[in-house]
Amino acid sequence: MLPQKFQIAFTLMVGLLIGFIMDQPARSTVPPTSVRTPTPLASPAPFVTRGDVLLITATLRREAAPTIKQIAPLEQGRITATTSGNYSLTLLDASNTSLYQLNFQPNYLSAGEPPELLNEVTLTFIIPSMPNMKRVIITTPNGTATQEIAP
Repeated sequence: MLPQKFQIAFTLMVGLLIGFIMDQPARSTVPPTSVRTPTPLASPAPFVTRGDVLLITATLRREAAPTIKQIAPLEQGRITATTSGNYSLTLLDASNTSLYQLNFQPNYLSAGEPPELLNEVTLTFIIPSMPNMKRVIITTPNGTATQEIAP
């Protein structure tokens, strides 16, 4: 066993070394490479006012298929921004190729105290208008709603 004065000196040196290491900025030992991540066909910025968008209003039900109530062109608007979810709104062309997809998760709780569980909610989405768009599909765990887009 080392004498006490060496133990103290050794402990201080280890502490200084750890402090020095922790104070250094993180450096990657792997050289940067170009990594391509898959991106949707259309990924417009959500908080920028855009021209030529679609307003889509739909009624979603907890235990039944959804209903698309309205599809209307707007001169300008801000794209709906959502995180993710197991519900989706998809814009398709004539060959059923996806032009745009928005995943979302509805909230079936009412506002107020105490919140009540609702059987249906009506949501409004603003999505980019795309050339060659033909139909909108809303897919939920309880079914699908499809509506053609008027030219």
